[in-house]
Amino acid sequence: MSFYLTPVTGELLINREKELDQILSELVKKNSRIGFSLTGVRRIGKTSILKEVKKRLEKEGIVVIYISVWNTTPDTLETFIANLFDYTIEAFKDKFPLKMKISNLIKMGRDGINDLLKHLNISIDFGNEIAYTVSYVKGEESDISKATSNIFNLIDRLAEKTKTKCVLIIDEFPSLIELKIGKKMIGSSIIKTIRTINEDYKKTALVISGSFMHTMQEVALLSSAPFYKQLVNLEIDSLEEKAIQDFVKKYLKKKISKNGLDTLIEKSSGIPYNLQMLGRELNKLKEDIIDTSSVSKAIDEILQ
Repeated sequence: MSFYLTPVTGELLINREKELDQILSELVKKNSRIGFSLTGVRRIGKTSILKEVKKRLEKEGIVVIYISVWNTTPDTLETFIANLFDYTIEAFKDKFPLKMKISNLIKMGRDGINDLLKHLNISIDFGNEIAYTVSYVKGEESDISKATSNIFNLIDRLAEKTKTKCVLIIDEFPSLIELKIGKKMIGSSIIKTIRTINEDYKKTALVISGSFMHTMQEVALLSSAPFYKQLVNLEIDSLEEKAIQDFVKKYLKKKISKNGLDTLIEKSSGIPYNLQMLGRELNKLKEDIIDTSSVSKAIDEILQ
């Protein structure tokens, strides 16, 4: 098998069954709203775990919306709202019992949306939320605070309407405070808005992650944090020695000596991304057996 430098799922994901079992055993319950916060250093494998959770929950008929704050380009709140709206519609497209696909709402004017929703016996409040969010995404409305509340409310409303459990996954959640409105960062107000909405969710569970412990503490772990005791925290640790041995056996195309393995464990710190980087370089070497010097050569190549 080849080494990957991007998040992986399925059989490519090694030694995360304990974490997956803990998360999935709760999220798979249709009437549970218990959510999770995942903490761990960068490249430790949080995104791989989240994407595997998404994959497995969808097989159980649960709607999963995954969005990464770090993939919000440009890094504005407007872009994040538009992206979240798109992902929400995509996630529910096969669940919403409309004769007309809900994705086509974006193409309609506000009056047309209201008429359609009225025809479908959707409540006025719910209809107004959808209509306003669509209008905002189209650039026809400008109240960003209202649009933010509406998009997060819309997720649970759709889950209720379709009688489906929904799991909302926000990767690198604390970075939301760095999103901009114009040239100014939005700050912690968006975190508090989501917290308030999450408290009233009926069919939606929230899962978040963060790579920097101090920001995750401010968001979810400290007693003063907005999400304190609202989410179950899991700290994602480095891979243990046995897992690294399995990793090497699965991916490395060469034999590795005991001292070579010890050096690989030490230099990678058990971080999956580091192992992937080193593994790619080790496979390029001409040596048939990887030892300490081989790992040093691989590191030199990476640093050049």
